[in-house]
Amino acid sequence: MFITRFAIVGLVAAVLASTVAIVRDAGDDRPVADAAPGILLDDSSGIAPLGEVVEFFERRVENRPDDHVAQTNLARSLGELAAQTADIGLYREAETAARAALEIAPGSRPAALALASALQAQHRFDEALAISTDVLDQAPSSTAALTAVADAYFELGDLDRAGDAFRRLDAAGSNAATLSRLARLASERGDHDESIELAERAEAASASFSLRPNQAAFYPFQTGHFRVHGGDVDGAMESLEAALDIDPDHPGATELLASLLAATGDFDGSAALFERRLGLGPAAGIHASYAVVLRALGRDDAAAEHEQLARELAAVTDDPTEHGHLSQFPLDLSSSGPVAAAPGESAES
Repeated sequence: MFITRFAIVGLVAAVLASTVAIVRDAGDDRPVADAAPGILLDDSSGIAPLGEVVEFFERRVENRPDDHVAQTNLARSLGELAAQTADIGLYREAETAARAALEIAPGSRPAALALASALQAQHRFDEALAISTDVLDQAPSSTAALTAVADAYFELGDLDRAGDAFRRLDAAGSNAATLSRLARLASERGDHDESIELAERAEAASASFSLRPNQAAFYPFQTGHFRVHGGDVDGAMESLEAALDIDPDHPGATELLASLLAATGDFDGSAALFERRLGLGPAAGIHASYAVVLRALGRDDAAAEHEQLARELAAVTDDPTEHGHLSQFPLDLSSSGPVAAAPGESAES
């Protein structure tokens, strides 16, 4: 099915009322090629589940309250867990942990970048830019700081500076995370064909690395997102289904596919996916979108319940990451190193 770009984006926008919060995790200063944030290496089982990573660093912080490295790693892993679970409250916890690390070690660049990441995730882009720019001034060769600066420029609408920084990152060593950023830049500038091509390249490059399911699913999700904007519904659905094959609970892929199904008339399929998405946690926009689908199915009583839930949630949150449409696209990978060191390792080494 291929319909005009503007028609499909309009259809999806009419259904889609919320999406996953934007995440920017700067990582540390070690240029690890294409490592995604949130990785904790375990000698016996590979990549540990993020919940276990968070619990590990919570215990370490409890036992070593003056350990700024543990606080930094806790902040980073909380941010990544927020991206995986769509629990935006975890971003505020990440900010608290990062600020605690900076109180202990005011000059810590990894802690400063962890704070910038938490602020960026909460749409506090000016604050994130100020912090990451300061770190980049101190460490001009830091790819983590350059990534954080570039991402903040992008979100603030300074596409020229963002593009220059993204290209610097790409020239230093092209990888999936940087290609995905360039894809987003191309889309923002209206070049949908280039955005799809770059997203496909990022997806192919990501296959070379061991990533958590949520992180691996991001790449086909991104490809699907840009195919939506290109008007290729079938291609978008194929990409989103591939993302959900990797991670059945990927919030963005679940929500976008639910919206596409609704836009193309498959309200039963859409309802099932919105139910799955709500199983990850309540969100005002998701309840509202689900209510639209329920009304299309003639389930007016259930729709009214979800509309009320949407109003109640919207009334109690002032977090800008709670709302959004496809114009706020979730990007949860960094071009720099892991956000959590292995037990016994230092994030500042």
